[in-house]
Amino acid sequence: MQTVMFLFILIQFLYFLVNGHVGETLGINTDLRAVMEKLEELQTTVHLQSDRISQLEKQNRNQEKPTATDVHNSDNKQEERISNLEKQFLRLEKRLNKQSKDILTVKTLEKTTTKKMSGLLSRQNVQEKLFKNLQDRFQNLIHSQEEKSFFAKALTQRKESLIRKERLLAPVTTTASLGNIVAFYAYLSKDVRSPGPNHILTFDNVITNTGNAYHSHAGTFIVPRSGLYVLTWTIRIYGANYHSTELMVNNNAVGSTYLIPANIIDGSVTGTVVVHVDQGDDVLVRTRDSYNVGNIMSDLVGRSSFAGWSLA
Repeated sequence: MQTVMFLFILIQFLYFLVNGHVGETLGINTDLRAVMEKLEELQTTVHLQSDRISQLEKQNRNQEKPTATDVHNSDNKQEERISNLEKQFLRLEKRLNKQSKDILTVKTLEKTTTKKMSGLLSRQNVQEKLFKNLQDRFQNLIHSQEEKSFFAKALTQRKESLIRKERLLAPVTTTASLGNIVAFYAYLSKDVRSPGPNHILTFDNVITNTGNAYHSHAGTFIVPRSGLYVLTWTIRIYGANYHSTELMVNNNAVGSTYLIPANIIDGSVTGTVVVHVDQGDDVLVRTRDSYNVGNIMSDLVGRSSFAGWSLA
């Protein structure tokens, strides 16, 4: 600042010399004016620089320097942030360790599950083979039963045919001596336990057999002469049992009955037909091929019976 003031004074002095009488007296050359103009420009620049310096000094004075407290607080905040970051890091590290353990557990479980699945698949293959073997054996058993049933049915039909022929050849009492009357009546002496489908009922206790045409051991009435006949049969059932029966003339069903007590009643059902039959025809009562469950009853309370007589 002293240098600036010295230059300012020097410029003022020179200006006085140039513009005053002193300059004229001393005969100073007018070229000095150009020098003065330069000095004025220099003065202006110096003023500008001085103002700029003053402004900078003011700015420096206005700027507040951080105190020791501010620095301490800032250090505390930084330490707190560092502490928080360390805590977060520790938490993340724990989570990472836990996840690593979980991953290891999952991998172990996956290996165990894979082994179990392999074992289950092996067992499934064995079970499928066993099931296929049982299925084949079951099919073979069904075929075997069907064959047995076929042969048993054929044998039964053959036996019935032989019995009919045998009875046709047996001596029959002439109807003339009995006034041309043909009549029979027989009943079951005991219950029939769970008869199956197409089971011939043999009414074994014969009360009336005029004309000797009813054969109790086979349950069959063999028509001694052609004509019109009344045929009737009664079936007793009770409880949870139920049965459907039919009257057969040779291989034709000419009548049927059905009774289901439904655990409510103990009763009987009767079927009656009037039909023309020919000499040698077989007439019998049997269960139908369906709707047969339980026993057919016959006792002193109520009889299951079979009867018939000729009308002419």
